[in-house]
Amino acid sequence: MPQQPALKQNTGSRKSETIAMKKIMDRCDEWIGVQPLENRVLLSSTLIDTDYHDDGGEQPHVLPELVLDQAGESGDGSSPSSAPLAPLADTFKLHSNTGADHTIYLDFDGHTTSNTIWNSNFNNNNPIVSGAYDFDGDALSFSTAELERIQYIWQRVSEDFIPFDVNVTTEDPGTAALIKSGGGDSQWGVRVVISGSSYDWYGAGAGGVAYPGSFNWNSDTPTFVFPDQLGNGHEKYTAEAVTHEAGHTVGLYHDGRTVPKEGYYQGHGSGDTGWAPIMGVGYYQNLTQWSKGEYDNADNTEDDLAIITSQNGFGYRTDDHGDSNGSASSLSMNGTSVSGDGIIETNTDYDVFSFTSGSGSISLNIDPFDRGPNLDILAELYDSSNNLIASSNPLSLLNADINTSVAGGTYYLHVSGTGKGDPLVDGYSDYGSLGQYTISGTVVDNGGQPSVSINDASASEDGSLVFTVSLSEPATEDVVITYATQDGTAQGSTAGTDYWTTSGTLTIFEGQTFKYVTITLQDDTEFEGNENLFVNLTSATGAVIADGQGEGTIIDNDAEPLPTISINDASVNEGKLNTKGRNKGQPQITDMTFTVSLSSAYSQTVTVQYATTDGTATAANNDYQSASGAVTFNPGETSKTVTVSIVGDNDAESDETFTVALSSPTNAVIADGTGTGTILDDDTGSGGGGGGGGGNGNGRGKNKAAVYNGAFADYTLNNLYQQMNEARTVMLLDADDDSDDGIVSIFDFLS
Repeated sequence: MPQQPALKQNTGSRKSETIAMKKIMDRCDEWIGVQPLENRVLLSSTLIDTDYHDDGGEQPHVLPELVLDQAGESGDGSSPSSAPLAPLADTFKLHSNTGADHTIYLDFDGHTTSNTIWNSNFNNNNPIVSGAYDFDGDALSFSTAELERIQYIWQRVSEDFIPFDVNVTTEDPGTAALIKSGGGDSQWGVRVVISGSSYDWYGAGAGGVAYPGSFNWNSDTPTFVFPDQLGNGHEKYTAEAVTHEAGHTVGLYHDGRTVPKEGYYQGHGSGDTGWAPIMGVGYYQNLTQWSKGEYDNADNTEDDLAIITSQNGFGYRTDDHGDSNGSASSLSMNGTSVSGDGIIETNTDYDVFSFTSGSGSISLNIDPFDRGPNLDILAELYDSSNNLIASSNPLSLLNADINTSVAGGTYYLHVSGTGKGDPLVDGYSDYGSLGQYTISGTVVDNGGQPSVSINDASASEDGSLVFTVSLSEPATEDVVITYATQDGTAQGSTAGTDYWTTSGTLTIFEGQTFKYVTITLQDDTEFEGNENLFVNLTSATGAVIADGQGEGTIIDNDAEPLPTISINDASVNEGKLNTKGRNKGQPQITDMTFTVSLSSAYSQTVTVQYATTDGTATAANNDYQSASGAVTFNPGETSKTVTVSIVGDNDAESDETFTVALSSPTNAVIADGTGTGTILDDDTGSGGGGGGGGGNGNGRGKNKAAVYNGAFADYTLNNLYQQMNEARTVMLLDADDDSDDGIVSIFDFLS
């Protein structure tokens, strides 16, 4: 394998920008006597690991190069225990979620980028020609090692996006599948070009570059990852960069820290549970996860998962396993060996599996995906009466192992994501603990005994619940079973509050297959809704308990009162008219959200109509967009929202109002049917949104400062350097780049 290049730390912005800044600040020093310390402070604000973009999203986000001496891995980044590979001939036909409408296309075989913002901003409108992924020096064909590494990179990126209903693929889906062509388009995505060096055309050292939100653009605008800056296409480092840049395209920003000041957080901890946020720098830690800034001194607390699943046309993928004993999936059994697999899609997801074992020692191993795992596993074992038997969550490992002795019966394995310790110190919460896992293990043969189960039952509260306790086959000897009732939402007592409690034994005699357990219910005149209770089989002699819990539903026979329905008031800032960027001339659209609430959950579907009505704000004057429709509450739901779009402008005016009125309810009574929406004016002077500082106002967008022959406009000497140091975008122009014209303009500082 070729020698990996000696990679340097990326400690500055593009070289030309740093030199330009230095030249201009030297001139500032001459004119106004600024001390060198301030010069150094200002220069430190232009490092490449600082987010920089304007209001239109026209500046890319840059992932720094790998710092090789910080890397914890050597070689090509392959894991010791490899996930299985597809046939090498299928390397460019890999899919993580076939059938998904949205796509992240990992483009390894070369691409020519034309007519995009990359071309206009970085290549003089010329095509950007990216060669195929190559680390062995042969650019004309893929070697076996290259094809294997491409598959491993795809596996790692797929693990990062596996909770979501999006397809990570190496097969070209066609340009139409990557472009959001309009409101009626249901299929779109983004291309990730993985090729070459950032110095080929970008002109600076970077592991990758992306335009935030470009996943939803109406053009095939790729994000780029540069293997030459990532350990010669190192498997882990390249995969981390791919996911990071794809994260930008779906609307995410960098995860850094305020103290020490850094644009990209490299994480904390070590070993299997060493952690880093994906949108920081994931090169140097084993466990990388989506984040919401729960670590110490985080500078970005955006909710990655909420943004990914709400702003890009897709959400979480469908849950693959039930989350209760009653909806459990059966583990596959081969003799006494058991196996299974699944995905934890959300941080509230529990996957439940069932299996039957004889009496003795059992062993269960639950392992996360072995290449770039995102999941730290909590495993819990319950018996057929839902008693916790054992659990596992090793402190310094991501996998879980259960080794315990059990009585013969049916058991339930619960798998979920978990965290470790304190996120503010060296741990992490279960927020981003999502991903794939596998189950393997051994159980005990049940010796040929029949299994015993109890069914569920339901009855009106003026009757009785009758449960059937059944054997899988006729008894060859008497089977003795103990049972007892257990409260659910229904309360039992010997006096019969909702039902009469009971416990005891029953015997299924030789040759028989079933017996009944009857529970007497207590009728009343109060509406309570349906309630439940349980009958648990606690032990069995001569049989193995397969399903040891029966649920009884008490059906309320009293009339249900109608709930009341209300809508609240709401307010938002008006927003601006964009004065620059890709959305120049278009107003900002801001959602005003009203909450429609039921006083209590109802057993039937509730609907209500709504419509906006002008007040001092009018739809005709383009203050807001009129809206109408129906709100539907499914049984059990109590809260819904109505959204009205507010249209921004740059006119100074008073706050304005309109209303949302409710009408025509079904299965509910309107208590408060009018919500007032207040549009808060956020314009002062004649300074425009994003332009700022115009007229006599100071605006709320970006201010401008200009220097002509040493005379500063808009900013005083005392605050100029502070504003420049806080800048997200700085453009410095010298009229003919010969430094003899002084500073022409300094602009785009955050106000």
